[in-house]
Amino acid sequence: RLGNAHPNIVPYDVFPVADGHIIIATGNDGQWRKLCEVLGEAGLADDPAYVDNRSRVKNRVALTERLHALCQRYTKADLLAALEKVGVPAGPINAVDEVFADPQVLARGVRVDLASTEAKGGAIPTVASPIVMDGVRQVSPRPSPRLGEHADEILNDPAWGGAAK
Repeated sequence: RLGNAHPNIVPYDVFPVADGHIIIATGNDGQWRKLCEVLGEAGLADDPAYVDNRSRVKNRVALTERLHALCQRYTKADLLAALEKVGVPAGPINAVDEVFADPQVLARGVRVDLASTEAKGGAIPTVASPIVMDGVRQVSPRPSPRLGEHADEILNDPAWGGAAK
């Protein structure tokens, strides 16, 4: 089982950093070499156990453990900035609060707060539908039902075997 890892490309997985997690997606040996340089381990790229993708796939477990330790020395922002600068594909794994604070999410207005008397603060933050028709975003006017909220209505509906009222 590989979880979020790519079965045929290493490293291409989620890695822990000091303040969260990121995904690193090295698609070729050149990107691997740049990743090693960013992590301060340029010699790792020349290690026979990791010199090419075939070797890295074969030695996935040991390499992944080593990369976990190396990545944890950096914050999410610092490591992502360094990887972007050298062209190594990577991205943040965001917690819900980080998703809703993301500049792109804010710019597109995709956060919708649905009123709920049971929610802390009186609303449930949700992600809006990306579908916009005639300039109007398609949004459900209410949150998902609570467990059993509509049970009587459904069980009494003749279409579901209930008695007609």
